[in-house]
Amino acid sequence: MQQLAEKQAEILIKEKIAEGAEKKEIMHILQIGSCPEGVAQELWKDHCSVTRLDLRNNIHHLDLPDEQFDLAIVWNVSWTLHDPVMAYEEWKRVLVSGGSLVLYDTDWYKAMQDEKEAAQYQKKEQAFLKEHERMGGGEDMRLPMKTVERPAWDKKVLDVMNMETICQEYGISQFLIVAEKKEEPEET
Repeated sequence: MQQLAEKQAEILIKEKIAEGAEKKEIMHILQIGSCPEGVAQELWKDHCSVTRLDLRNNIHHLDLPDEQFDLAIVWNVSWTLHDPVMAYEEWKRVLVSGGSLVLYDTDWYKAMQDEKEAAQYQKKEQAFLKEHERMGGGEDMRLPMKTVERPAWDKKVLDVMNMETICQEYGISQFLIVAEKKEEPEET
């Protein structure tokens, strides 16, 4: 099921890049996390300018200007966030009006109900915490996203942030959200 979810996400990202290429000479893309090879290859096209961030970067406070990116791709990262609302607000901030956030992740709350997926989560969480410690992270790394029901939680937060969302779920716990930054009314 995960392969199907990744393939659907890959197709959607390719479509977003193709749409952007029709409108702009260069499409500015923010990539947070490691994407599968098919997505990564798509980002190397001539009409794409890509800024890549990973967990070594502070993805809660981006040191980037407002409204810089046409597309933000967040791949299997949001489950690690200690303040997801803050991160989502930052990702919205750096999107241009009409820009899209593509969020591919796992609902570990649901996965914990399945014995096999719960074991997989425990392995991923331990690896993440070890890597965080190795990189000198000292703050409390409780992972609040494992206690919320996703993607309903994500969709609700993005809706409150005035983002138009489409959500697809795959199997027990994989999901894909596409959120578009709506035009903000100009202040008078």
